[in-house]
Formats: sequence, C-alpha cells, structure tokens
Amino acid sequence: MSTEAGILLPDRVFEFCREPQAFLLRMARTEGPVAEFRINDENFAILGEPEALHAVFNGPQDDYEKGELYELIEVAFGRSVFTLDGLDWTTLHNVLTPLFSRARIHGLLPYIQTVVERHLEQWQKLADAGQPIEILTAAKRLAFDAVAGGLLGIPNDESADRLFRLLHSTDRLEAVRLRYLGKRVPSVSGHFRQNPVYEEIDRVSFAIAEARIGAATQNDDLIGAAIATPYFEGLEPAEQIRFIRDLVASMLSAGYVTTGETIFWSLCLLAGHPEAQERAREEAERGGATPWISAVISETLRLYPPAWFLGRIARRDVVVTGRRFAAGTRLVCSPYVLHRMSALWTEPDEFRPERFLPGNRHVPRAYVPFGSGMRACIGRALALMEISTLLPAALRRFRFEPVSDAPVVLAGTFSMQPRTLVHLRLESR
Repeated sequence: MSTEAGILLPDRVFEFCREPQAFLLRMARTEGPVAEFRINDENFAILGEPEALHAVFNGPQDDYEKGELYELIEVAFGRSVFTLDGLDWTTLHNVLTPLFSRARIHGLLPYIQTVVERHLEQWQKLADAGQPIEILTAAKRLAFDAVAGGLLGIPNDESADRLFRLLHSTDRLEAVRLRYLGKRVPSVSGHFRQNPVYEEIDRVSFAIAEARIGAATQNDDLIGAAIATPYFEGLEPAEQIRFIRDLVASMLSAGYVTTGETIFWSLCLLAGHPEAQERAREEAERGGATPWISAVISETLRLYPPAWFLGRIARRDVVVTGRRFAAGTRLVCSPYVLHRMSALWTEPDEFRPERFLPGNRHVPRAYVPFGSGMRACIGRALALMEISTLLPAALRRFRFEPVSDAPVVLAGTFSMQPRTLVHLRLESR
C-alpha cells in the first residue's frame, strides 16, 4: 500500500495486467467516474467524465507530459505527433497538418477503391475454397496497402511485404501489460531490451527514406509534400533522413493499425449481429447515402476505439474539474472507458448502431474515438474513407459469420486488438 495526500491506494498491478481494459472500466464504474489506484510505484487516476478527460487532453502543455510509455512506441515507430511533447509536438503538428488537406485525402479515393477490390478478390478465393479468413491480419494488410501506396507512395513490393510483417509483429506485442508486469517481475523486463525486429524496421524504413530523398523528382504524395516543406529544407542531411524515416514508420503504423482494427471490429460485430449485417447489405446494394453503415462504423469506434490507453502525467499538482491530483499522477484518459459509462450511454456494452443514426444525440464530448481538440488524430478523414469504402464493397460480395462463439478477450497492446486471432466464414452472395 502507498499513501498519497492521505489516501491509501492499493497496488493493482496483477488485476490490471490480467485484462487492462476490463480493469479500467470496472474501476471507473464501481469506484469512479474518477477512480484512483496504484500500479507498482505509480499512482493513477482513471477519468470517466467527458469534462475531466477534455480538460487534460487540452490542458496547458506545461502541466502535463506523455511519459515513458510513449517512448516504447517511439522505439519501433519513430517520433510522431502521437509520441512527442511540448514544442517538438507543436512543430511537427504544424508541419504535418496542412499535408492532410481535404483535396489530398479525397484524391486518394480511386487508389483506395483499387486496393479494396484487389484484396476482396483474395478474400473471394478463400470463400470459393470454403476456407475461413483470419480477419485481423487481412484487414490490417488492406489498410497498410492503402496507406503505403496511396498516402506514402511506397511500391507494393517485397520491401512493403517485409515492412508489414515487421510492424505487425511489433504492434501485436502486449507492451502495455508487459511494461507494468515487467516492473514487478524482473524476468519480463527483457521484452523491452533492444529488439532485432526494431533494428530491421529501421533498416527498411531508412532505405525507403534515402531512396525518396535521393530521387530526381518527387511524387505528389505525403513524403513528396513533406520534402517540399521549409521545415525539411532547414534540416541537416542526417536529420532529413531521420525525419522521413520517422514519417514513414509512424504514418504506416498509425494508419494501418487503427484503420485495420476498425475494419476488423466492424466485420466481427456485423458477423455476430445478422440483422444489422443484412440491413447494411441492403443499404450497400441500393447505393447512394449509407446512414446505417456510417452508424455501424461510429458504433464500432465507440465500442472499440483504436487508441484506448491514452493519458498524461501531471508535471505539478493540478486541479481537474475541481479535483486535485499530485504531481506525478498518471491521468488515464481512456476513450474505451468513456464510451462505456452507463451515465453517458444507454446499454453501453451493447452493439446499437441506431444510436448514431441522424437525429439521435449523445452527451456532448462523450464520443472521442479520434482524440480531442488540438490533439485529435490528423488522419481521421483518411481512416473513415477507407472503412466507408471497404464495408459496402465487402457486404455486397460476402455474408460474414463467426467461426466460434467464444468471447473475444482484448490484448494489452497499444491499440485495440484481440488477444487471440479471430476467423470468420465468408459466404459468397
């Protein structure tokens, strides 16, 4: 036990590491909506109120820092707007945001449609053979190809294949639970030593960066646009290579992981809810507006927001919505928890797409699948376009059914993944 400001906080490390998302939600529901606890030697507070979460997300940068957990992400995926703090974050955010213009994203639609059709042809072969599809990897590879080729101009070749395999192997590592378990069980800490996989990601990413910087002409993609910025021109040659390397690794990982997982969860939820799937299929076949499919996507992002374990560390004593937290407190701003609070959502654990149909309302600022305010995800429009392109096309071709009715246990990864792989049956229509 430890004492913080006169309050005795129990150490909950093993409860957290067993099922991190379920633990946080249980704490917020039973002891919250602002619940304090300890993991090892660190004090935490899970914020289950919209006002508290937004106050921390958008609070003064001098009051909060991201902390060492984000440094683990940076090891594999490079310096990005997701990992940086302070002036470094502001500078990079200001450089990248204009590159995600509406015109650039909209211009990617034909390429994304081509990628979707190519992958659905591969899915068709499985359906014809009566074989189930391992849907997480399939969804992620589709999203990877869309981001790599369309946004970054990376050819669909052996280097892309190798980079996908490397990134997929690292993002499947349950780094969140292992990080905290490793502080208690020394034998686990070896997972965080320099991994040869990270070195291989570096080699492939640096090779792509050097080739693009050395090209005689630049493509009109995100890398080409980044190279044309005054910021890039002001860097030393070694810094330029590192900047493009980090851009490649971070944009690929952020783009394919979040989008691929949302595709995965959407199809799993529809497979488990045949009536909702049939309604979505009928809408897709009619063409035109797709309010039900859009509602399915929104409900999927409510139940399974990709970045579930966000937070900040208080640099000093802070007051959040009238509550005082001591310096060093880890303030957990989890969209997963916020999206499942019964005070904010009716039947919060149930798949109810109708709650997002036009005309229906929810509690202001209670829905944050892409973050909040100035920290919101800059790739939101691209992710939604990919998902909105894939779902109707897939539903017109296939009927999805679960292979198993066993409940899905969430992994303690940085993003929202199942602990064990999930297969779906594909029935051609």
